Amino acid sequence: MEDNKLFTIIIPTLDEEKKITGCLKSITGSYPCSAEVLIVDGGSKDKTLELARNVDTGIKTKIFRSEKTGLARQLDLGVKKAKGEYLVFLHVDCRLPANAFSSIKGFFKKYGQKAVGGAFKMKIEGSRFFYKVFSLGGDIYCNTTKTFFGDRAMFISKSYYEKIGGFRDIPIMADVDLSRRMKKAGVVKQLKDTVLSDGRKFEKESFIRMIYLQVWVLSAFKKGIDPELIRERYYYSQKKVK
Repeated sequence: MEDNKLFTIIIPTLDEEKKITGCLKSITGSYPCSAEVLIVDGGSKDKTLELARNVDTGIKTKIFRSEKTGLARQLDLGVKKAKGEYLVFLHVDCRLPANAFSSIKGFFKKYGQKAVGGAFKMKIEGSRFFYKVFSLGGDIYCNTTKTFFGDRAMFISKSYYEKIGGFRDIPIMADVDLSRRMKKAGVVKQLKDTVLSDGRKFEKESFIRMIYLQVWVLSAFKKGIDPELIRERYYYSQKKVK
């Protein structure tokens, strides 16, 4: 892999004023010389974009507004605006490991033209014991099945992204859907470095409930159930405990 290949880090946002600063700061110091950050906003009404403009990552950062909200739509718009050959999809409630890009570069260098992309390990921040179990279980699942989740900072070469059709415009599981097509196209890998994910979104969830929801969602999607129905049940189930 050539060192002058440009990385594009794509961050989708929607009313994320509490998380955007930490997310952007995690990029500082871990990026290669050639990189750009694209924030694709779904219509934030808080201070998300104002704060984003004030974070000095040392990387050229651009902000785009998506006409329609939706994770897959926002990420795909980011790809369309990207100049980089290597794409990194970073959720705003996650923070990259310090050597993220050197690890990605090593992956592409090792596997050459067969290298499609992958993701990182993930650790949920917080003191609850089940966070450790849930994080470890997710690592094992992703490493074994080569199926990745968006909160693990998925990465892919832009050429392969376009070749396999990119993110489909579906309301849930777009990350899993993309990763399943990635592994059919060539070499994918879960890297050893760890992304930190904010544990606040799981604070009111029980361990058993979280496992049930994750297993059910994956199973329902694999069986071909309408993604809109999956999304409705998943988020309805979460609201019931809040």
